[in-house]
Amino acid sequence: MLNAWHQPVPPFVVKKGQRLDITLWLQGNDLPERVFLRAEPDNEEWLLIMKAHSAEGRWRYQASLTLNEGEATRRYCFKLVWADRQQWFGLRGGR
Repeated sequence: MLNAWHQPVPPFVVKKGQRLDITLWLQGNDLPERVFLRAEPDNEEWLLIMKAHSAEGRWRYQASLTLNEGEATRRYCFKLVWADRQQWFGLRGGR
């Protein structure tokens, strides 16, 4: 089982100058091999590798999204990748 947490408010999204630091928390016995932050700031897909850190019994994945490129509104989701599958996770949960 895999549990995931993300909300579009601190501490999951923090504005620092011209970037957003975005965090996803994961916990479980089936963690993905890689986690990406997916965004389309200028109608081109960006897949940013998220860095993992263990904290308080869960894994915290973080990446930064620039604010000085593309449109003013930022839409993003997370791509979780295992050797044999992938899963998308966004504000409405996993797909």
